[in-house]
Amino acid sequence: MADAVYPGAVKTWTDVQDNNNDILASHINEAYAEIIATQKELNKEKQTRETMQTNIANANTASSNAEQAATYALEAADDAVDKANDALTSSAENTESIKSLEESFSNSNPNGENRVSITSAADIVSLPKNAAQGGLIGVVKGMTIYPLAIGASVIVGGTVTFASVLNNKYYDSLHKTILTGTGSTMTVTNDTAATASFIVVDLNVHGLQSKTATEMANMTPNYFSGTQNNTVTRLRSVGKNLFNRDDLEVGDITQSTGLNLVNANRCRTKFLKAKPSTAYVLKKNDLAQDWWGVRSYDINKNPIGTVWLYNLNTQIGTFTTSASCAYIRIKFDDTLNDVYNSNVQLEYGTVAAANVPYQESYQYIEPFICRRVPNGVMDTIEDGKYIQRNSVPTTIDLPSNFYIAISNSSGRDMYRKNVLTLNPAAYSWVASYTGFLLFSSNLGLIPQYGGWANVPVNSYGWSIYSTGMDLVLPTGQTPATFFGTLTLVYHLAVPIITENITSGVLQSYPSGTIYAERAFNDVCVYSSNAAILRTGYPIKTLESLYKVNEVTGELTPLDVSAAVIAVGGLSFTHSGLTSGDVVFFTYFWNYSGVNGENVYSYLDSKFAIADTTNGKFYSYKPTITNGVIVGWTVTEVT
Repeated sequence: MADAVYPGAVKTWTDVQDNNNDILASHINEAYAEIIATQKELNKEKQTRETMQTNIANANTASSNAEQAATYALEAADDAVDKANDALTSSAENTESIKSLEESFSNSNPNGENRVSITSAADIVSLPKNAAQGGLIGVVKGMTIYPLAIGASVIVGGTVTFASVLNNKYYDSLHKTILTGTGSTMTVTNDTAATASFIVVDLNVHGLQSKTATEMANMTPNYFSGTQNNTVTRLRSVGKNLFNRDDLEVGDITQSTGLNLVNANRCRTKFLKAKPSTAYVLKKNDLAQDWWGVRSYDINKNPIGTVWLYNLNTQIGTFTTSASCAYIRIKFDDTLNDVYNSNVQLEYGTVAAANVPYQESYQYIEPFICRRVPNGVMDTIEDGKYIQRNSVPTTIDLPSNFYIAISNSSGRDMYRKNVLTLNPAAYSWVASYTGFLLFSSNLGLIPQYGGWANVPVNSYGWSIYSTGMDLVLPTGQTPATFFGTLTLVYHLAVPIITENITSGVLQSYPSGTIYAERAFNDVCVYSSNAAILRTGYPIKTLESLYKVNEVTGELTPLDVSAAVIAVGGLSFTHSGLTSGDVVFFTYFWNYSGVNGENVYSYLDSKFAIADTTNGKFYSYKPTITNGVIVGWTVTEVT
């Protein structure tokens, strides 16, 4: 091919680069070759464009497919959410149905019997012989107590002093007595035979000045410091027979110390709650003629008092607990199997009645704090609901147009803060001084004394004024350094109600017993341990432990004493459990608070009538001849 020659010069190409190939002919004057090279490059670019268009089309298809897949996934997720919502709705409906059935049973009254109520702050409450077996209604009531003075581990002869207000009432937990204020410093002396911890409570400050020593002893069964409120997580109702064979475990009890003793051929009970200063009778019935005995313990499960031992010829034994008794344990010189299959009966009194089987029912309650303010307004748990009528502790930091004033003994106003906006609808009871509990993080509970003249020496009190006061603090002090944080617990204008917090149905039994307890039931899948659900309420002691058959639901009991509770109480291990086992257990959590004056409502049996003279109860049955009542048979109810 001839060279391409142009007038005046030889044609050359300027390189046009695509970073891969240059458009160059093999010879600068071969125009055809240059054209061919250009065409090849153009074709290459066309192929590239086509490839890109194909890739884009494929990408669009993939994107469309992905979008469709995402749409399907979203639709599946929506469907799953709908199903979950349906399940939740169904669960809620089932919960409502269950609660409705529970309430229906609790309130059922087929014989048209009258309901009778018992109000008590005791952990253990007895029902009379004429209580019918039927629905029992329990209402948990709030209580808030802050001790004026505390004595921690006071030695024999040691004292605790406190500033008193003239004629105010004070509860001394050491001697379980009510003291009357003298208007000066008063002293409580540990005149017992051992080191003791106790509290003094200003009853007027809490609106409890009309309470008896027995009522206060029921409210404050424990030693404590700081503010304590009532929290109950289980109500348990038991029939006349208090002996539950499920409380048995293998082993003996050392007579001198009350501690456990290893013995595979004997058995003992766990700690059984007991009333102080109360007579009991235990009947062995058909159990082999062997030794048995009872040991008593205080609120901290320390052995106390008398050891009651009965020889092999004693079928019926009686004993009376001491004033400080809170628990008992029973030991048998028989195997667990022998005692388990016998008809042992434990009941109140000194005369053994006819045998009745052990009966019990439970109501578990989710943990809610029940408070009470001095005017008697209290939170309650009733009808499966938590009704919160008082606030949680609320920090005071409000503008000034209504005042809480705190004074020293000289009557000078120490501090003021607005509280009216907390509950403006309740001004009438705000003015009555009884709707608040005022706390200082530095001073504790600041009582209301009804005027500066009543404030004890070297103490503080509060009152309410509609006009301002001068702020007077010790030299160099600020409100923050002197009082720390000031908080109020106050009566809410509108209660807050939380539904469905209980499970289970309570029944009452003739001559039965009701226990207000701090216990939970729980379930988990065992891994390296069994962990509790409610981590704010760690295990103190295990009550029962079962391995659950996932197919049949059968419960296999395990020895509670073989469980090892972890430090901190959030889990436990057991040699009878392996990873994957379903575990059902109940446990007591550590509680050192106060008791509220709970209310229990039972049915008054029409078939057990009180004698108007001797106080005994009798059932009656007519004798009918030819349609006419010709006589009555009267039988004492034991």
